[in-house]
Amino acid sequence: MSRILVIYRSKYGVTKEYATYLGEHVGAEVKSYKDVTKKDIMDAQVVVFGGSIYVSRVAILKTVKRYQKSLVSKKVYLFTVGITETAELAISRIKTVYPYLDDYHFKDIFFYPGSMDITHMNWIHRNMLTMVQKMLSKKTDMTEDEKKFYDAITYPNNNKDMSLMNPLIEQLESTIYA
Repeated sequence: MSRILVIYRSKYGVTKEYATYLGEHVGAEVKSYKDVTKKDIMDAQVVVFGGSIYVSRVAILKTVKRYQKSLVSKKVYLFTVGITETAELAISRIKTVYPYLDDYHFKDIFFYPGSMDITHMNWIHRNMLTMVQKMLSKKTDMTEDEKKFYDAITYPNNNKDMSLMNPLIEQLESTIYA
């Protein structure tokens, strides 16, 4: 039995990379949300959920909700991965979209920068973002967030930084060895 379970939901692989990195550094079992079972959660002492942010939405929270009753006696953490926001802004937006987030009793919530390259996306996302790109290119007064989003669509980027996981790793290690 692993004392730490990391459950991730990743659309294009970046969240999975962060989850895998975390698992390797704290000796956690790492599972996709599709493969996790109630027994996996019951066997763990600490559960870390990781999910990507899409339009301020974090799909992994559906999994948290599904297992909420099983998490009551656990130490639970959340990390999110996105492309345009700072950690403070991303977490603030998530809390606005999910006003019930405190009901999950996360010990802490983290944000990590991801990557974006529309050429690796499925047809629907690629075409949707291409349309957004065209609309934004016609705007003369883009907000700072719109400029960042436009740049993220226009110029493939990889902003992953595994070293940003160190505070979460330290918290998990202090939990394990406490």
